Amino acid sequence: MNKKTALVTGASSGIGACIATKLAQENINVWVNYSRKKEPAEEIVKQIIAQGGQAQSIQADVSVEDSVKQMMAEIKTVSGGLDYLVNNAGIFFTGSFKEFSVADWKKQLEVNLLGKFIVLQAAIPLLEQSPVASVVNISSRLSKLALANVSASCCASAGVVMLTQTAALEL
Repeated sequence: MNKKTALVTGASSGIGACIATKLAQENINVWVNYSRKKEPAEEIVKQIIAQGGQAQSIQADVSVEDSVKQMMAEIKTVSGGLDYLVNNAGIFFTGSFKEFSVADWKKQLEVNLLGKFIVLQAAIPLLEQSPVASVVNISSRLSKLALANVSASCCASAGVVMLTQTAALEL
């Protein structure tokens, strides 16, 4: 049986790191994506390899289309394809609605919602070649729960739910 390949975005810490580690324990070759900080991603890769898994880190800002396209090209070149996508990358800012900056609002939507669209769209050609392709888009409970001081996160999370549902219908 050929080893399967997964990409986990935002995998240098938190939930993404846990997902990457678990996938590697299931004999899956894991790409550990990070945006800015290479060292934590490399640490996750070292941990996976130390436990007998296969992993490599890869840099890409999920909110930048060219960056994501380069990431997919490298995955295709090195791994030959992609079987699983875990669209996990996200950022979190807090602030009152009246004082939240437009720049922070926009950045949160760009990474947490638009980034998931960009990564999924760029991954489709690779995923279509796999007989077991699967996509998981990570959102949060804020998709259905309005809370004060996290309006951008609530809106982005709700958007991820709808993105997932519409992509599932089309793909």
